[in-house]
Amino acid sequence: MLKVKITRNLRDNLVILLMTFFSFHLIGVPISFSGKLTAAENQLSTKQINEAEESYYNGEFEKAIELVNLSLSDPQLQKPDQVKAYTILARIYVAKDELNPAKENIRKILRIDPNYQPTIEQETPIFVSLVSQVKKEESNKKAVPAKSGMKKWLLLGAGGAAAAAVIVLVANGGKEKGSESNPLPEPPSFP
Repeated sequence: MLKVKITRNLRDNLVILLMTFFSFHLIGVPISFSGKLTAAENQLSTKQINEAEESYYNGEFEKAIELVNLSLSDPQLQKPDQVKAYTILARIYVAKDELNPAKENIRKILRIDPNYQPTIEQETPIFVSLVSQVKKEESNKKAVPAKSGMKKWLLLGAGGAAAAAVIVLVANGGKEKGSESNPLPEPPSFP
């Protein structure tokens, strides 16, 4: 009888512990019991990325996407693994001839590693070309605000100069410097 009671209490405590753990996990609170578990989690995510790459090479695109997204949901995922994951996604979208999602994943790669350069030996020419294209688009985006910002300042400066000229003209009564001035008549006196 005592054994059943201990088992029931143990089971109840275990259920409460698991419910608490999953509740925190669902709301996004990271829970780590020790550094070893985090390393184990990282190994799991790395394993999933490697599995996703294998699925990609086998033509199992949906499975690969699922595995990559699962690994990317790990907040502890290291940057090299993130780059590899987004590379796999970009490759998949290139293979499916969906270039906009491919470009978006390449942008994510470049945010993580701005110096990312695909190797011609490992990547398809289309993928290498897309990386170059996205890099060019991103550099153009950075250059455009600088030009439009300069235009804005030039317009503000020109507007300010025009306003100052109008004020000077109004203050001088519209007369040029050196010309005779006609003084205004005296105001009428109060009764």
